[in-house]
Amino acid sequence: MKKVVLIVLIITILTVGIGWFYYQRNVFSQDVLRFEIIAPENVDLAEEVEYMIRYKNNGDIRLEEATIIFEYPKNSITEEDENDNSNIIRRGEYRREIDLGDIDPGEEGNIIFSARLFGKEGSVNTASAWISYRPKNLNVRYEMEREHTAVIDNVPITFDFEIPSNVEPEKETFFRLRYFSNIEYPLTNLEIRMDYPSGFTFIDSIPEKRKEEEQWIIPVLNRAEGGVLEINGSLEGEPREPKVFSATLGMWKDSVFIPIKEISRGTSIAIPSLFISVQANDSPEYIADVGELIYYEIFFKNLGNETMEDLFLMIQLDKDIIDFDDIEPLNGRFQKEAGSIIWNHALEPQLRLLASGEEGSVSFWAKIKDDVPRNPEAKMTIILDRAREDFVTKINTEMRLTTEVKIEDGHFESSGPFPFQVGVPSNYTVMLEAENFYTDVRDVNLKATLPEGAKLTGEMYPEEESLSFDSETGEVVWSMESLSGGTGVLKPKKQLFFEVMITPDGDVEELISEAVITSEDVRTEQEITAVSEAVLLSNIIEEDE
Repeated sequence: MKKVVLIVLIITILTVGIGWFYYQRNVFSQDVLRFEIIAPENVDLAEEVEYMIRYKNNGDIRLEEATIIFEYPKNSITEEDENDNSNIIRRGEYRREIDLGDIDPGEEGNIIFSARLFGKEGSVNTASAWISYRPKNLNVRYEMEREHTAVIDNVPITFDFEIPSNVEPEKETFFRLRYFSNIEYPLTNLEIRMDYPSGFTFIDSIPEKRKEEEQWIIPVLNRAEGGVLEINGSLEGEPREPKVFSATLGMWKDSVFIPIKEISRGTSIAIPSLFISVQANDSPEYIADVGELIYYEIFFKNLGNETMEDLFLMIQLDKDIIDFDDIEPLNGRFQKEAGSIIWNHALEPQLRLLASGEEGSVSFWAKIKDDVPRNPEAKMTIILDRAREDFVTKINTEMRLTTEVKIEDGHFESSGPFPFQVGVPSNYTVMLEAENFYTDVRDVNLKATLPEGAKLTGEMYPEEESLSFDSETGEVVWSMESLSGGTGVLKPKKQLFFEVMITPDGDVEELISEAVITSEDVRTEQEITAVSEAVLLSNIIEEDE
């Protein structure tokens, strides 16, 4: 009986102890500690926000080993960022840990954390805080979490497009992106990103963009400072087709791009009021040769509904390609110093009144220079009223072929009689030289024919060149995959020397026939040819005499 009473007593004591333990646990989980974050709910971009962490022990038991952890909002710059404070602990986001020690009953306190918030207007920034502690005489730790959200409701930065309401198709168009800061805090590591509509072709910008990226860097933007990004490009599309440009201003922090301001602006493809077309030598895609005289015709038509009056037409010519000493403006007026031809209604009556649907034209003669830069093309800009048209005449490269024969002082040792004797073998050296002036060419083939009784000895320099010989026809072919173009002054050339043995069975006059070189201009895709005269034995004898 005593044993039963003892067992019951032990069970009762354990039950009371466990109950007291859970009772204490529940007491500490219910408002023993008041813990909150106090901060504004609406802020400006980059405004310094103070987060006050307030705590108070409302219980009768001391809270020991208390610790507060504060996590700053994701897109923020903290005091530690600015001061490079080493107390920051990196745990995915910026956090700071504060050791409070013990909090006595009735004790209260607060801690302030400061940060500047970044993001777009309407973006939500969340700060979090945790407090953990251990009630006196208990081994259990408690933790409470609080969050605070602040909305950026004002971004005092001007960021806007200057784009015309309509744009003529395929015309160079300038539009601007202006930015200005009214924020006290200096913004750093800023970047502008562009998103173009379909059909837009980028040409250039001021300042220049990042290579191959539609991004522009702004290192620092202080209060009351701003700038302009100017972009030059062209748009393609159908008349009245809408086109929307978008841009984002943002900043970089910890390898993350934070958008600050986003804008979009629409334009549309204008219905052209004037149509301009150009022909060179009766072709809209004419390909010219160096030194060639070209007849240009400029056609224009009023596509609008109203009559146009007193039009002014100007053509700007390329001084590097067109010979300004050989311009025939016909009924236009050539201004040599400016390199332009102009027509007004006094010079061309069609420009006085151009009714709706009516067409007109002007014409002039121009000559391509005899020596032009590498990869030449004649560029022309036509401006009529508000219409503008750019026209390009592609220009073929020019090649030169030289053929020489050496008997006594050839590239290889000569042998045999000279002049030749019937039935007696003799050797001579042939030199072929291909010269390319302006543009790279490909599929180069040089062909010539050796006299009857001649053949190759196999001696050739350079040895790596591709040379073939048809013993039945006597045709020699020198092949090259490509040959670079020159710069107008320096003209790349290639030479080939090969030895010929001839055993004549009669009189020989032609040592090598007329040679022809053919190739394809890689830019114009036109066949380029050059010819050299045949080399005669009589000419060699005269040179030796």
